[in-house]
Amino acid sequence: MGEVRTPVSIVCVYNDPAVLESCLAASIKAAPGASRQTEVIPVDNVSGAFASAGAALNHGARMARNEVVVFVHQDVYLHSLPALEAAAATASRRARACWMLDEPDQRSLVEAD
Repeated sequence: MGEVRTPVSIVCVYNDPAVLESCLAASIKAAPGASRQTEVIPVDNVSGAFASAGAALNHGARMARNEVVVFVHQDVYLHSLPALEAAAATASRRARACWMLDEPDQRSLVEAD
């Protein structure tokens, strides 16, 4: 059985298009093997349209199509999208397990997993 991966929505608020292109965008273009459903949502804040970073990030999150949303800065270089998707799968699985632990009749299902 292969590695379990979950597509992610990568949200990046940027205020310098050159930095975005030379770092985050370049790393994504160079990264092979990402899921077709993994998406990048650049949120343009060059003109200061958003009152805060939180408002801009929330705007990007609302546009996301995937269950897992990853927030990154414009100057980040992602070395492995498949590794990010594998981490998202693990995080999703653990989050569901924690939620299931709140249901007393589900404890045995979680512990057997």
